[in-house]
Amino acid sequence: MALSITALASWCSNDDWIARLPVDEAVPMLFPHGADRRHAPPDLPQFQIREPLCMASVGLSTHEPWPLTWLANASTSSPTAAGAKTSLF
Repeated sequence: MALSITALASWCSNDDWIARLPVDEAVPMLFPHGADRRHAPPDLPQFQIREPLCMASVGLSTHEPWPLTWLANASTSSPTAAGAKTSLF
């Protein structure tokens, strides 16, 4: 049985601890999580998905604009867009 978890996008970009979890995949949630409305440009290097566990799926909110980088990569070979399983929250 495969085990999937949801993950903050930061866990999939800068934090390497997620690689040690006993899971098959992590779904990066690519939307804000609270009242903090400060927005950083999503194309900054620290926001790029680097963790292999996070590259097969993407989590998007139905109440937030979808990340432009995800939409732009939807027709490319980007592991977080093309062919990715999409979870809507």
